[in-house]
Amino acid sequence: MKQFKDVKIVGCVMIHNSPYAKRVLDDLAKYTNNIYVNLNDPSEENRNMVYKYDKVKLVILETTNKLNNWHQASQRGLTIRMLDDIKPDIILFPDDDELYPNCLMELLNDFWESDKKAFYFTMDYCYNDEQSIRKDGIFSRMHHVRAFKWEPGITYKPYPGKACPRTVFGNSLAFYDRKRAFVKHLGYMTERDRQIKYKRDGKKHYLETPKILITKNG
Repeated sequence: MKQFKDVKIVGCVMIHNSPYAKRVLDDLAKYTNNIYVNLNDPSEENRNMVYKYDKVKLVILETTNKLNNWHQASQRGLTIRMLDDIKPDIILFPDDDELYPNCLMELLNDFWESDKKAFYFTMDYCYNDEQSIRKDGIFSRMHHVRAFKWEPGITYKPYPGKACPRTVFGNSLAFYDRKRAFVKHLGYMTERDRQIKYKRDGKKHYLETPKILITKNG
């Protein structure tokens, strides 16, 4: 097996109209020089930013219209196909409003040396600022795959859920220290974010004030 220092890590991300997309690319750029982007109905600002970003190696431009509603498996599948000729060792695949923990490389080192294929991270939902995390059941602190090991023919179809590719689904968690394996979810942080999500999904609980907030650094 390769030593971790020789492992090829690439980043994949689907970018829409998130105001945090540039920060997500900057975060990925700390861990890889190769980022692959699916621009899916992006804002003009995000589209221009992505095409100018020096570590973005390939971009596909997709649209989701009323006749072709957003389909997680289809869009993730299109994104992962960009890597068929790259054959990386580890893929980082956050959403366009998520940031990795500062200790990511240490966690990935242990993940690489394990026999696990999928790395599940906890979603920490920020509220009003990046240090305040809501913990009240309204936004479940779910686990989703945000890193995984490459395999030939890896696919998201049919979609098994939790952002996990089909061929690695069912593998248990691979954490060195589970308390540190989280991603910071910014998408519902501000009142404006929550209003946009409410208009999109019609879920009133997006606008509810959390009953419990915890302070978390890092």
